[in-house]
Amino acid sequence: MAYLSAKTGFSLRRRVEATLEEEGQGAISFTGTGDEGNQLLGGDLNDDNVVNMSDFNRLRFHWYTENTEADIDGDGASAVGDLNILKANWNGAGDAQ
Repeated sequence: MAYLSAKTGFSLRRRVEATLEEEGQGAISFTGTGDEGNQLLGGDLNDDNVVNMSDFNRLRFHWYTENTEADIDGDGASAVGDLNILKANWNGAGDAQ
């Protein structure tokens, strides 16, 4: 194993080099604890691994609804918190698989 790749529902893909210990085990955190560079970044609402106008339009369509199709932060509604995440990662692209 050379790399480990992760992508959740609304995040950009992260591909991280995997280093195994002598026992053949290793650990990589994608949550932001430990190595901050591996944190999964949100905002990819249409699953194309890029945060752009298509994602914003999907958020706008579901704005202030309880529809989870644009609920990036997982609070049960599509609102300001989701917009802030999308803005923070605007024009971002995820790693290749």
